[in-house]
Amino acid sequence: MTKKESKKIVKPTVKPPSVEKEIKKNPSQGKGNVAHKYPNIVDLRLNQLKYAMDEYKVQAAYISYLPNIRYLTNFSGSFAEVIVHGDNIHFFTDYRYERQIQEELYDLPGLKIHITSNIWDYCRKTKIFNEFTTLGFEADKIPYSLAIDIRNKIRPVKFKPAPYFFEPFTQPKGTEELEFIKKACDIAEETYKEVLKIVKVKMTEDELANEIGYISRRLGSEHIPTQVLVTSGDRGNIINGKPTDKRLKKNELLMINFSTQYKGFQAEISRTIAIGKATKQQKEMYDILYEAQEVAMKSVLPGMSGLHYDSIVREFMKSKGCNDYFKHGLGYGIGLSSKEHPFINFANEIDLIPEKCVIVVAPGVYTEKFGMRLQDPFMVTSQGGVRLTNPPKELPSIEG
Repeated sequence: MTKKESKKIVKPTVKPPSVEKEIKKNPSQGKGNVAHKYPNIVDLRLNQLKYAMDEYKVQAAYISYLPNIRYLTNFSGSFAEVIVHGDNIHFFTDYRYERQIQEELYDLPGLKIHITSNIWDYCRKTKIFNEFTTLGFEADKIPYSLAIDIRNKIRPVKFKPAPYFFEPFTQPKGTEELEFIKKACDIAEETYKEVLKIVKVKMTEDELANEIGYISRRLGSEHIPTQVLVTSGDRGNIINGKPTDKRLKKNELLMINFSTQYKGFQAEISRTIAIGKATKQQKEMYDILYEAQEVAMKSVLPGMSGLHYDSIVREFMKSKGCNDYFKHGLGYGIGLSSKEHPFINFANEIDLIPEKCVIVVAPGVYTEKFGMRLQDPFMVTSQGGVRLTNPPKELPSIEG
């Protein structure tokens, strides 16, 4: 091959298909699919978002965090962006999800669906930028470098940071969402019952973690949202201990933590189990954890800060001489994410706990020789917390 031939560039004779377009109406309209009816809470969230836009002094809102997009539109794919302006909800995704949106998207008034892989060029070409001059974004969800890049691409539209923009309105759950969380809780409880039947001495932590994942899937969990945690013996004092090839032994404690998922919504529990005989100290500490959960359930009220709520339970643990062993925050919210606002710990006085949110409450103690945790989801009501799972009142034990 000569130098002249090696420099020759072969141009493609076939152009790639165009994948940019607007779908003129919601593809679900007229198909009679009840799955596309959206719950009333979506209207409430949209109205609250508009108030937030006024507060941040922006004309439009850019939502890019996928769980927030699902709370608003029901879309469960891995790529989507949303711009809300006035009565218009511009939903952007790429050609991979053109079929999926037909099956999932709510029939939202003002919904406009756009198929593109480059939202900013598309908005400029289709004159969507002509609708507004200021665009607020989820500043706590977008890396600084990306925000700068977007700002430069959309000028003269102003790209204004709006931290904690949409998330406050996703914390209270709608009726249907609560039912999905309760179903995930039921699967978690059934999984735990099955696990008690298979735990045995000489099984490794890794083997048990794999069995927990398999059982939860068999019982209806969509997938394993977070890693299954399994620790035993003196490894129990590793707060988020990953399973290893360590074998379970007689007369030691086993701690498991796992989550389940139904229709995208999650549940998470932690259970401590004695293999063989538990010591008097271990039984007493478990009783304290159960009582701490009771205190947590009765004391939570809407509007309480995460710091205040954490301090109530922490004071109880202190009164029992266990505060030095309680080394992490009390809990956090759950929903479409395994960890979401409100975060409940000794450093968070900003998050307020709203009514109808679901929180995971997880008092624990971690000594040099063992650790234990009791973790369960609560629904927050005006009368206090309501347990969505039923932890054992006494330290469970199995034969070694």
